[in-house]
Amino acid sequence: MPRVVSASLHVMESQAGRLVLAGFLVAVVALLDWRIIPNLSLGFLYLFPIMLAAGLLNRLQIMGLAALCTALREVFSPFHLDSEALPRAAMVFVAFSATGWFVRELARSRLAALEHLRELNELIRERAAAEEQSHLLIESSPAAIVTTDASGNILLANSAAGGLLGVEQEALMGQPLQRYLPLPAGALPRPGCNGFSKRMAECMGRRQDGSAFLAQVWLSAYATGSGDRTAAVVFDVSEKIRHQAESGLQQLLVGTRTAVGALWHEVRNLCGAMGVLHSNLKRQPALSRSEDFEALGALLEGLQRIASKELGPRQEHDLDAVSLPTVLNEVRVIIGPAFEEIGAALRWEAPPGAQLVRAEHHGLLQIFLNLAQNARRAMAAAPRRVLSIQTTAVNGRVRIRLHNSGRGIAQPERLFRPLQAGADATGLGLYISRAIARSFGGDLKYEPLPEGCCFLVELEGAEARANAA
Repeated sequence: MPRVVSASLHVMESQAGRLVLAGFLVAVVALLDWRIIPNLSLGFLYLFPIMLAAGLLNRLQIMGLAALCTALREVFSPFHLDSEALPRAAMVFVAFSATGWFVRELARSRLAALEHLRELNELIRERAAAEEQSHLLIESSPAAIVTTDASGNILLANSAAGGLLGVEQEALMGQPLQRYLPLPAGALPRPGCNGFSKRMAECMGRRQDGSAFLAQVWLSAYATGSGDRTAAVVFDVSEKIRHQAESGLQQLLVGTRTAVGALWHEVRNLCGAMGVLHSNLKRQPALSRSEDFEALGALLEGLQRIASKELGPRQEHDLDAVSLPTVLNEVRVIIGPAFEEIGAALRWEAPPGAQLVRAEHHGLLQIFLNLAQNARRAMAAAPRRVLSIQTTAVNGRVRIRLHNSGRGIAQPERLFRPLQAGADATGLGLYISRAIARSFGGDLKYEPLPEGCCFLVELEGAEARANAA
């Protein structure tokens, strides 16, 4: 700010000085023209102060200065005031005014050219800075970025692209992109009507040494003065796909183990009841001597032995400290679009800070997803559609209540029975969800309320277990 004020004052002082100098020159020329006795007119010298001041005056002011200089010339010139004085003065006035206007336009054109040059230099500096920032951003990016021409030949590539493809960065220039990323036909986009076009494609990439990797390529086509260009951002997703496959298999095994263990637990309970009934019937003499009844008892004992080998829950050392807000945020992302389709609202009530619970991340996620899907089906035909998720911590236990505004449960005692008749889906969701929760040392319960339907997921807090240990 001080620099701007100083520059403005300097310009004002310069303009005032030029005007003062022009006035001084007018006085000097008039004085010389007055004091010189011979028949010599110095009126042409008035052109110099007029040209000096013309760049600072408007047209009327220039005409006023020209009129003053014309009057001084006629008064102090050796010519007499005769019939030729008026035409002569008019010609001098026109010459002075035209000269001033011409110089004024030249000055304005020069200032406009200087301003345009200054703006052009500023744009050049800004563009150079933007190009430098873009180059640093691309070069420092961990993602492989390449730019190709209309023929698919690589024009630019960053160091990450060279590392991903196993080639020196300079050696990539001019080589066809299809050599390393054999994209399917028609995968390369063309610039659209707005100048840009974007697309994502996947292919099996090849490195220089012949090794393959699964590539995910984000393509963006744009038009330039030198022709169409395509920018490709390449990611190696082989490790991600491998991790997802292994994680999916592990979750399948864990889920199957939990479901089968829970089912065998129910079978063992049934076998216990059947064993009591078999013992009671065995007291009857007619049945005790029946070979079929003896065989039925043997089959029941065999089934009891099999049921006693049920798959138990995961051991405590297999459980990790899971961030409950992280799991709930993932649930929000997954179920959000489905709830928007039916016009349902989601309300989240949770205390600030991270809450850690003893559980398994994907298993806990499956519990909440199953409860959320059941709530969505229950609210589909309800006039009011709201799902509230509330988290509280009591005595080292974390409780998550999922309360929806759908229809209530007619027979709550049958909720957690497997393969029950009349279920909206398979009839196993709540049964398996409760089994998963119990495998974490928690539980899944139904809480009756006057309106809607509420389920309570109770889990053990990781911090409370650590303090107790």
